[in-house]
This record gives sequence, structure tokens and C-alpha cells, in this order.
Amino acid sequence: MEQNSATPTSPTGPPPAWEGIAPGRIQRDATVRDFVTPSRILWQSSGDGVEIADADVLLGPSTRQPATVKVGLCTLTSSPEQTASLLFDFGIEMQGGLQLVMGMFAGKEPAQFRVRFGESASEAMSDIGGEAGATNDHATRDLAIAAPW
Repeated sequence: MEQNSATPTSPTGPPPAWEGIAPGRIQRDATVRDFVTPSRILWQSSGDGVEIADADVLLGPSTRQPATVKVGLCTLTSSPEQTASLLFDFGIEMQGGLQLVMGMFAGKEPAQFRVRFGESASEAMSDIGGEAGATNDHATRDLAIAAPW
């Protein structure tokens, strides 16, 4: 089987869905995981008290290590009325998870995040529930997490 040079090799070869991913978007973990960066930011919140700085940093490769310096980080600032939010597009449908790597921030309380997954932008942006709404029944796709730096 010929390997796509943009995809790390594995004993079974790359997943077929990864054939079109550009070089540099996949980061090999020496154990069993590949980290795929988003291809673009599809949507971001705006409004009074909401600030999102340097979101494009999240589209490139990273060290995946917590940082004690405030260089090369994306900063999200929310207000009591509105939450800073980003919607990422990976360009393909895949299964997986999310790794949040935090930089140092003021205070000792963990940062609160709401994470949603979806096969489409409309599913990722929809609330759980309702007669025809998305659910958490076969996979947790809408969850709240606390992340310490």
C-alpha cells in the first residue's frame, strides 16, 4: 500500500478519510494518537465584553505542552452576558476527542469550557434535546469541563 506523504505511517496505513489532509496538519504521538489541527475557524462569537485574540494560533501545529509565558496563545475573554466561542471545521468527518492545552492565567480557579462536537456545523451549534434535536445518547457531544492551567 502506498503511503500518503502528508500522513504519518502506521502498521495499517492512514485512515482513508485522511488522504486529502495537507502536510503539517497531522502531528504524530509516539503511542497511538494523531493530533489533527482544524482547517479553519467557521464561526466566532462577538459582542459586548467578548474578546477573542489570536484565534489563528489554534489552526497551526503546537507543542501540546502547557506554557508559563504568554506567547503564541489564543485568549478568550467572556462577559457575564456573553461567552467567547469558536466553531472549528476539520474539513472531514472523523471521530476523536479534544486536547486543551492551557497557558498560565491569573487566578487559581480552573477555566470553564463548554465543548460540543457535531457531524455538521448545525449539529455542533444546536442545543441538546427537543423532539428532533441532537442527543448525548450514543456519544457525549455536549459537555462542560473545567481546565486548570
